[in-house]
Amino acid sequence: MSIPTKILRVISLTVGPTLMTVSGSAQAQSISIAGDVNSTPTPGPTPSPARQPTPTPSPDGSAGCGKASQATGALDLTISDGKTPNRSYKLMVPTNYNPQVPLPIVMAFHGLGGSSDAAIGFGIQNAQGASASAIFVYPQGSVYTGTTEDAQVLGQVGWFDQCGSVDMTFVKNILASIEANYCVDQKRIFAAGFSWGCDFITALNCCEGTLLRGISAASCTDEYNKGEVANVNDPNYYLNYYNLNSAGVCRGKGSAAIRFTHDSSGGDAGYVAPSFTHTSHLYRSMNSCSNTSTAVDSTTLTPVSSSVCSSFNSCASPFVECSYRNLGHALPANWGSDTWQFFSSFK
Repeated sequence: MSIPTKILRVISLTVGPTLMTVSGSAQAQSISIAGDVNSTPTPGPTPSPARQPTPTPSPDGSAGCGKASQATGALDLTISDGKTPNRSYKLMVPTNYNPQVPLPIVMAFHGLGGSSDAAIGFGIQNAQGASASAIFVYPQGSVYTGTTEDAQVLGQVGWFDQCGSVDMTFVKNILASIEANYCVDQKRIFAAGFSWGCDFITALNCCEGTLLRGISAASCTDEYNKGEVANVNDPNYYLNYYNLNSAGVCRGKGSAAIRFTHDSSGGDAGYVAPSFTHTSHLYRSMNSCSNTSTAVDSTTLTPVSSSVCSSFNSCASPFVECSYRNLGHALPANWGSDTWQFFSSFK
């Protein structure tokens, strides 16, 4: 939280623009709904859960496997972050939960001034079959009390996105509690975030990379302030990312797959251009990708002749980038269902 390009004011989060093809690229038309900041979003319709096949128990189950009579449905819980004893988060456990069958975990992180309810409003759990097939977690950010360099966001609700921060501990404590009480597939932990929440999952992936199987990152850049590359247009500018170690790599480098969505201009109202270009280079570095890519369908990720989405080649783990024309600081249409499709492709 050390650069001034973070969103510093109350904005209207736009979810669900309609995409139209314009000269081979996607044009986003905004449909405004309740915002990401200090408001209760209007979630999309919840479809009836799809009939699920009988799952096969996985050898990757957590200590909670076999523990009966655990609460299901929507739960309001608290846990320590190592400093504050009762940080809050919301948990959604399938009503058809089977303590013998390990489930993936999907965490969703809100943006500046937001709440767990705002993250629920992203709608990932509303994708077909999602609510019956995963445990969903919505952590609540806290009042930011960082350094004087971050004075513009002091006192605002957000995330401490540095390795070893209280929010890193918060997330790890949440996961440890869920894994101890529920049957979790520990090789299928996912994180999604918008804006400052996206900054945080970028940091989480870099600092605790082996923890995650995949992330869905929407409209973010995180911080570049190490001063190693002075020219903002240098493709190696991502080396300024402050969570990199002295060798220029992530401290917790793992194998998380990445799906990154943003405005095609390279910036938006929250992050000045070329912020998203920097983030793209950072993600390529995280996953050891080449600089070449293949156009893919935004939902199925199968190769197509032209698309707003590209899958980078020769990656250690997939990296898909989707850039939308005139999207602004917003989630593209079907982001929730596309995120679920991306996460559920990893078995």
